[in-house]
Amino acid sequence: MLNIYNDTSPNFYVVGDLHGNFNDLLSMFKRYSMTDTSVIVAGDCGLGFTSLEGDKYSLSKLNKYCSKNNCIVYFVRGNHDNPQYFRDKVIETSVFKCVPDYSIICNLNKDTGELNFTVLCVGGATSIDRTWRIRTYQDRLLSYMRYHGGNEQEALENVPKGYWEDEAPIYDEQSLNELLDNGVTIDYVVTHTCPSFCEPTTKDGIDGWLAKDEGLNAVLDEERVIMDKLSSWLWKRGRAPKKWLYGHFHYHAFNSLNGIDYIMLDMSRNGTCDMYELKKMMKNDTNRIA
Repeated sequence: MLNIYNDTSPNFYVVGDLHGNFNDLLSMFKRYSMTDTSVIVAGDCGLGFTSLEGDKYSLSKLNKYCSKNNCIVYFVRGNHDNPQYFRDKVIETSVFKCVPDYSIICNLNKDTGELNFTVLCVGGATSIDRTWRIRTYQDRLLSYMRYHGGNEQEALENVPKGYWEDEAPIYDEQSLNELLDNGVTIDYVVTHTCPSFCEPTTKDGIDGWLAKDEGLNAVLDEERVIMDKLSSWLWKRGRAPKKWLYGHFHYHAFNSLNGIDYIMLDMSRNGTCDMYELKKMMKNDTNRIA
């Protein structure tokens, strides 16, 4: 089903990974006295590591500010998020929206209804520390059963997960074709990971994790292939964006290739978010056909 969010905020930004540090985003809102503003978190929001009520509590201060100042936060799925939150729109309020993969956000002029720009959102990536996360979860299950009568089902229901087997991005050509059939143009793409030709183009720095996880190297390659397929489809169908923003890799980088700017956003650090402003596309910034 085609998911389209109509948004009339005059101010619109994308930020990098939060990892549950929602107060970092709140600090950004307060620092710049932001009102009438929408923000997309490009994955690794940090949703699902506790109960739903626990997540709502963690979001409560940010919710209070956004409700008062007419701000909206769109969460895109990262590998450090529970995929169910996004498939089922578990959090869907006037302030917070867990955006399913292949959703479109349409930013409109509030007064005229004119389309300013569109954003395609696709989540998912691979946790390089997945073996540690799986082992830690299993240890927590055993510990819970040890102190609660050995009931495995009860442990599964009460011990929060730190890893989800379906964390990887998905190439969904059916959803893409549905966008095409409905005449949806794409100005920006926001994903958690990125195509193989974007930075980083090597696996430098993760040798330790690769040594501990025999299948990790192939899975990481497949993750980028999926993003390559998405990029190729957009080019071939004349839906290539002007800018592609992503997070996941925990540093900031900028590259331009074939007229598209690829912008990697750093994770939030010490109360500061790496953010990029989305603006209305000029006439000479229309989608190109390969």
